[in-house]
Amino acid sequence: MRDFISTMPNEIIGNILSRLTMKEAGRTSVLSTTWRYQWTHFSGVVDFDHSLRSYVLRRLHVGLLTKCIFFVSEWEKFMARLEHVMKSLKCPSMQGLRVCMDLGNPRKLPEWLKFASERNVQVLDLDFTYHFTEPFYGISDNIRNVLSSKKFEMKSLRVLRLACVDVNGEVLQCFLATCPLLETIRVTESTRLVRLKVWGQGLRLKHLELVECNILYLDICAENLMTFRYSGDYGKFNFESVPSLEEASFGGRYASYLQANMHDEDFFGVLLQVHVLKLNLSTYTVVSN
Repeated sequence: MRDFISTMPNEIIGNILSRLTMKEAGRTSVLSTTWRYQWTHFSGVVDFDHSLRSYVLRRLHVGLLTKCIFFVSEWEKFMARLEHVMKSLKCPSMQGLRVCMDLGNPRKLPEWLKFASERNVQVLDLDFTYHFTEPFYGISDNIRNVLSSKKFEMKSLRVLRLACVDVNGEVLQCFLATCPLLETIRVTESTRLVRLKVWGQGLRLKHLELVECNILYLDICAENLMTFRYSGDYGKFNFESVPSLEEASFGGRYASYLQANMHDEDFFGVLLQVHVLKLNLSTYTVVSN
């Protein structure tokens, strides 16, 4: 029986493979010699998740030195696989890039950002939630150096998710300036994010989530913003222009503050505008429609 699939153009095969996970696409390399390198035309989400291995390692009943040796060995293997895949992939555009791991080494971040830029990635998801190592702070400078490069642009990026990537407001503003299609930003646990200004002509930003961040000053002028979520300490928020805002959610100390100061002049207009207001308090949630 003739193998019609193998005779298809690489673009079509890549489209078929993109409907699989990265791991499933890689397994097709054992089908035949023809399929050995077809996975390199994969155009879906490149998903590398090392978090479970780190979580299990942390709970092993062995000495700390043994854990460290295991962690370094596993981390080096993980980084080698990730680097091999990134260098092997040939598709000019990809749906997304997701890297979930104990960071260990921030020097690779510029390479991942350049990969996302060169492959026209639509979704960039970096999750450095730590299970074994302590979080690495000071990543902002590495990222900002890449974003400020004249050659850098990420014209296809629509979704940006950063967890335990300790970025500051300047970095997020660089993303907004260099990613014209960016519609969703979610930042979780960023201690350096204390000041943020979301301004700019033609911003497409529709969804903004700042979770477990302690922002002191936030200034927003985004005509397309539809949902806003914030969880953290109290700060000075200025909603200059958000005519499309429909849903707002607040948690942490800010929710308690807002509950007691519903008539705050800085917020009163926004509260009247939204269709859904959620206050995630310590004991219960207030939902207003």
